[in-house]
Amino acid sequence: MKYSSEITEILSLALSGHTGEAATKLNLLISSMEYEGDTKTAKKLRKALSPKNRPAVAKPPKLYLASSAIDDADRFIKGIRMHDILEADGIEIPTVLSIWGPSGCGKTSLAEYIAAALSLPIAEGDSSSEPSEGLLLHICAELDAAKIRELASKDLVTIIESIGPLPIPDDCGTAMSIHLDLPGDEERKAYISDISGIDNISHSGMKILLELFKDASFRTIRQAAMDARRTAAFESVPVTFPMLAQAALPYIGIEDSRDGKANDAIRRKARILRERNPRVFSVQALADIFGKPKATMHYMLTN
Repeated sequence: MKYSSEITEILSLALSGHTGEAATKLNLLISSMEYEGDTKTAKKLRKALSPKNRPAVAKPPKLYLASSAIDDADRFIKGIRMHDILEADGIEIPTVLSIWGPSGCGKTSLAEYIAAALSLPIAEGDSSSEPSEGLLLHICAELDAAKIRELASKDLVTIIESIGPLPIPDDCGTAMSIHLDLPGDEERKAYISDISGIDNISHSGMKILLELFKDASFRTIRQAAMDARRTAAFESVPVTFPMLAQAALPYIGIEDSRDGKANDAIRRKARILRERNPRVFSVQALADIFGKPKATMHYMLTN
């Protein structure tokens, strides 16, 4: 089925409560459908994304971002709240915010944080959108300087998400930019602790998880955590460290093998991890990941 992987990801995001990011992904999928000529389906989906179906975010999402990015967002929010007062004094206030960075770095969460702080319903749009006042226009596109200048001239709040930096004109004082990077160790540690569902991850366990999710996006960490939580739910048991660690493996290029016995698959995965970083993935660490006694894991690695 065409678009099956995209639809699966959108449903997974929506069911796990990340409705804003699900809507963003759906908007990008609609654009692809329109480009490829499937206008009938795209029109139906576009209707589902109309402003009346995107109420104001009731509670700001918890952010796992660098404090400088959150400070910049808070300044943008404060400027919007004081817009009339500052404008009366001839002070330009940014109403257009470009949030850019790699996929899965937290752009949509930051947009939802701003929308919630301003109590504005989110209107998903594109470069030709003309929403009314009282809405936050959310665009996922690479816009040129002319379009940014046009949006900045309007009396509405616009957030533009993009992978790369946008060409904000130097003389456009009503537009600003925030750059997000992939999460660092501290951000990933906090996010893993909150989303994994595991109580009190040990220091050594967190060290292993940070290495497994090295350079991973928030999206990758969440997908692995959801896989582990589903496994736990199916088995009616709490989420465990081995569940999360093993769920991470497919997302870092260590796939399950269709052939061979279970122990053969564990041996292959353990050896790959050991080769990648023998300091972090010690025999004991691998034993913890795969739920084996240390002696058994040593035997599996050496035979």
